[in-house]
Amino acid sequence: MTFETGQLKERPLVYLAGAISKCADNGSAWRLDITPHLYKLGFDVFNPVIEQPKLTGVDRDELERRRLSDFSLYRKSCQKVVEVDLKVLNKCSLVVCKLDDNVFGGAGTFGELTVASLLDIPVYVWVDFRAGLASLPSWAMGCITEFSTTKEDFYKLIPSAEIFLAQSKIAENVGLDIDSLPDI
Repeated sequence: MTFETGQLKERPLVYLAGAISKCADNGSAWRLDITPHLYKLGFDVFNPVIEQPKLTGVDRDELERRRLSDFSLYRKSCQKVVEVDLKVLNKCSLVVCKLDDNVFGGAGTFGELTVASLLDIPVYVWVDFRAGLASLPSWAMGCITEFSTTKEDFYKLIPSAEIFLAQSKIAENVGLDIDSLPDI
């Protein structure tokens, strides 16, 4: 990513993680709501609800039909979904996630948070469990960079793309090697 007279030449890519398969709306409402905000902050957005069917050739309804009728084909379709998600995550600069009660019906969101953590991709999370933070699994908490329990505060947490890139560049220049840190 480079700057040209205060403007980004390339916009950092944000991956929108969160429940899909167990949501009545496939997790689209919050993603559609936050996307204009992220664009305004200078990011490009990967919305798996919209993009995944284009990249895999299988929408959620077809995936469900395959689950019920042809488990071998269903497994292959799921493998394609995971492959696409991992490739996109590897190109992302930031993960923005909503964790609500629907995430417990699947494994993808927690997998995405783990991969993001492994790749040192910052993860910003809106925690929206009915039971509050007590419902947040410790593994997921270990993958999170920043979080909020309200939508309004969550939107304020996410830095602009320019600030995000500047902070990333500072961290690069500091040269902190996590492997050189003492064991806890």
